[in-house]
Amino acid sequence: MIVDIVHRYGPEGCEVHRGKTMVVLPGFFRPTKLWDLLIIFQNRLLAAMELKSLCGPSFGNNANNRCEEAIGSGFDFRKAQGDGLFGCGASPFLGYLILVEDSDGSRNPVITAAVTSGSFATPKILAGSSHRIVLEVKTAPSAASSATKAFKVTATSAADTTKADTIKAKVRVP
Repeated sequence: MIVDIVHRYGPEGCEVHRGKTMVVLPGFFRPTKLWDLLIIFQNRLLAAMELKSLCGPSFGNNANNRCEEAIGSGFDFRKAQGDGLFGCGASPFLGYLILVEDSDGSRNPVITAAVTSGSFATPKILAGSSHRIVLEVKTAPSAASSATKAFKVTATSAADTTKADTIKAKVRVP
């Protein structure tokens, strides 16, 4: 589907790479990183994407791992970009598409040790949110401000609708 969208709406002649030998980019904190999809136009990197899934039964652990991975890879990518490793003046789109299993485990509110122990407070905007809302909020604004060019929060249950609306109002899109 992504390839079809790129070919339909992207620049004529752009290339979509998916093979392991064609999706390697240099990193800043590591020598290389394999991406799931690269979009190239006239030898210029237009986009790099990761496609991930989030399934039960351990939504909390998996969601945290995916968030840390997205933030870390995004920061590494933007540092490499800042060093000119993707070409002079390159500002490619960086995307993470995370598909979340539709189940009670992904829709139920997150209960964290910090909330129950009282040691450090969970941000009010995230308290009681499901893993879906938490995942979308954490991965949208990455470590570098230009890492995400689009942002969308969607409510996945009636309980999350108010939180999604609040998040939309508080998060600024570059």
